[in-house]
Order: sequence, then C-alpha cells, then structure tokens
Amino acid sequence: MLVQAVVAAGHATSVTGPVPPGLATGVDVSTWQAGIDFGQVRAAGHTFAIVKAGGSPPAEGPYTSPHYANQVAGARSAGLRVGHYWVSGDFSTPVRAADHFVANLHDYRRGDVLSISWGYRGPIDGVMGPNSWRAFARFVNQDTYD
Repeated sequence: MLVQAVVAAGHATSVTGPVPPGLATGVDVSTWQAGIDFGQVRAAGHTFAIVKAGGSPPAEGPYTSPHYANQVAGARSAGLRVGHYWVSGDFSTPVRAADHFVANLHDYRRGDVLSISWGYRGPIDGVMGPNSWRAFARFVNQDTYD
C-alpha cells in the first residue's frame, strides 16, 4: 500500500479520505514499490513522488536503495515533481550519511525536496537525534546549494 502525502505550507503528512482543495498530493515510494506505475500515480491526480534514496541501518553503514534511480526516472517521465529522502539510522556520523546521500542523488535538480526520515530502531541514543539531524541538514544544504 502506498502512503499518500499531502503538502501544505512546507509540511507533509499522511491522510485518508478527501484532500482539501489547493493541497498537492503525492506518493512515498521505496524498495517495496519497485514496480510502481508512475503513469497511474499521475492519472490518479497526484503531482509528486518522494523517493527513498537510501539510509543507514545499524552496523551496515550508508547504502543507496536498489530501485532509487529507476523510481526517480519513472516519476520524472510521468511528469511528477520529485523529492529524495534518506532514512536515518545508527551510523558513525551524520556527515558520513549526508555525504553518501548527496554523492548518490540521482538526477537531482534545484528545487527538488531533500528530506530525512527518522527510522526509529531502538533506544534514542542508538539513532540520530536532533543535533545529528541539524548536522545532516547543514551538510546536505551546503553540499547541494553552495
């Protein structure tokens, strides 16, 4: 099942039921939606897809999602706006994860949304906390916009 995301004033949320007028809707896709038909997504009235670029699972280090590049290409081909997201986890430094995220962005275009998703995996000290999120965001911003 796909999560429907609604964006209003820069904030995304999941919804069920009718979407209020004037809000953009889209889908969140990851490896679980490897064969998604983005033409159907567009035909359903959605305007964007936010695609999982990768993450940092415990003890494994940063990785790039295996279907990420194809999903970005498919979304763009269908005329959807694209966002890229990273799933946080337990890794050595937020800068290492951010560096991997930025270095492996596929078809990144100025204006694409770059996001981090908190992949809670246990005790709070075992995942990225607020200071790490800020460091990750600063690095991504500096590396993509400077």
